[in-house]
Amino acid sequence: MRNTRWVYRGKNNNYINDKYSKNILSILEERGISGEKNIEKFLNSDLKDLRDPLTLKDMKESIDIILKLKKENKRICIYGD
Repeated sequence: MRNTRWVYRGKNNNYINDKYSKNILSILEERGISGEKNIEKFLNSDLKDLRDPLTLKDMKESIDIILKLKKENKRICIYGD
């Protein structure tokens, strides 16, 4: 196991309890997600809470590229987090 040490930027987690670790709360806070309601909604979301993927920047162009490559029997790799 690596000797990993978490370094916190000094922000205060307003919602700390036994349900989530300080590490998880810090990561969420860095992403702009804080407060009990927002944390719960993010971690326990429903498909209806997702935004329309077609509103993402360049999504329509990406779809065109994927379909073109599929038609040409080319390999593709789609990466995301």
